[in-house]
Amino acid sequence: MMSLGDFDDGNLARRLKKISGVLYGRLPLMVRLALREQVFLTFMLANRTRILERFVVGPTRKL
Repeated sequence: MMSLGDFDDGNLARRLKKISGVLYGRLPLMVRLALREQVFLTFMLANRTRILERFVVGPTRKL
């Protein structure tokens, strides 16, 4: 299983920017009108560790 330590920050940021652009385009129109793409990208980059842990490690279940 991969961990976040397997990615370097430059490569990770570049890939996350690309993914963020695709995700932004798939947001509903009303959300895109209210939220500029740069703000969405900034949020994604600022929270990249938490976001990517959900994909790489999987969601954690709270009991």
